[in-house]
Amino acid sequence: MTRPTLLARKALILAIALFGLISVCSIGASAQTYTVLHNFGGPGDGTEPITPVVFDAQGNLYGTTLSGGQNGGGTVFELTPSGGSWTESVLYSFDQSQGQFAPVALDVRGNLYGEIQGGGYENYGSVYELSPSGGGSWTLQTVHTFTGYPDGAAPTGGLVVGNANQIYGVANSGGHRNVGEVFGFDRLSATNWSELSLYSFLGSSQGQYPGGPLTVDAAGDLYGVSGGGTDNNGMIFKLTPNHRSFGWTESQLYSFQYPAGSSNGGLIFDAAGNIYGTGNEDGEFFRGSVYELSPNQDGTWTYTLLYSFTDENGDGGFPFAGLVMDAAGNLYGTTRQGGSYQGFYCYYAGCGTIFKLTPVGNGQWTETIVHAFDNDDGSAPQDALVQDRAGNLYGTASGGGTNNEGVVFEFTPAPAR
Repeated sequence: MTRPTLLARKALILAIALFGLISVCSIGASAQTYTVLHNFGGPGDGTEPITPVVFDAQGNLYGTTLSGGQNGGGTVFELTPSGGSWTESVLYSFDQSQGQFAPVALDVRGNLYGEIQGGGYENYGSVYELSPSGGGSWTLQTVHTFTGYPDGAAPTGGLVVGNANQIYGVANSGGHRNVGEVFGFDRLSATNWSELSLYSFLGSSQGQYPGGPLTVDAAGDLYGVSGGGTDNNGMIFKLTPNHRSFGWTESQLYSFQYPAGSSNGGLIFDAAGNIYGTGNEDGEFFRGSVYELSPNQDGTWTYTLLYSFTDENGDGGFPFAGLVMDAAGNLYGTTRQGGSYQGFYCYYAGCGTIFKLTPVGNGQWTETIVHAFDNDDGSAPQDALVQDRAGNLYGTASGGGTNNEGVVFEFTPAPAR
């Protein structure tokens, strides 16, 4: 029997190693799953979902679409799980003049709250409540119609439900200086709400044109992102309730140094009080970033750039949404562009990605693209993911799918090793 040459033996060893690597990758890939729960675009259905979904206590999902529905102005929808599949119901269809850009928030009674950017007085927008009224029907009532001055206009980013029957949000314009307002509402009865004008932005270096959802901490303080700031590139602000004066005090936590350093995706906290967020078009390659803000003992905050997207070689680009953190401290999010797929619908920009950032010690993080959209399963996701108790992630992609009108999806991460 002829012995193989040294070159042949090396080739055999390399082939075995590559086979082992492919096998390991295949096992890792098979351990995580991506599933389309609903394809938008059927008769009377909504189209172009651009906002996050939210869970109720029974495991149903609720969300909104920008367009479609019976009246062409978008919808509020519900997805109900049943026997491994999901059934969609359109709860409400908006008119085209209203402009339904915001997600819905859910209270403990099962009522949904949302914002309409247009319509109403002088087309300034409104806040609505959508309540189940029996027999599968839902009733919409207007909580407040904005007037521009002094209560704001063009509510955006979605609402957050606080304690004691209160809801909070931001208006992108209007207010005392016409550059935006933080507002709240206190429920007085089943049909009566009291408006709370929490803070009017002052413009330029002191903040203007807020966007994105607010975040509430355990103490009841509100956090958000606005334009303006010291370098006029955007800033993160905090509102603290002053119980003696029944007012709110605004403080500027951080002013971004580069344009588009902040996104409208909102902020999240970890158990140590650090803040995490995304930038739209900043970072080392101006394709977006993930950052961390850490509190210091003197009341200041330290900014740390965790990752810069490249939008090349399969990486994501342009994160429009916020983040979610799992029990192990990993961060998950989406990018609107990038990924390994390049086809007719996504051209050369890529259809977008789901990414994971893993802390590896000494303040370092490693990024992994855990899913690249290929248009058949969705494209251009631009909202935050939500997580269920089992660690599964849910979200929407604004395009792609069977009808090329967007999808709701579920992503199950690979189990930790």
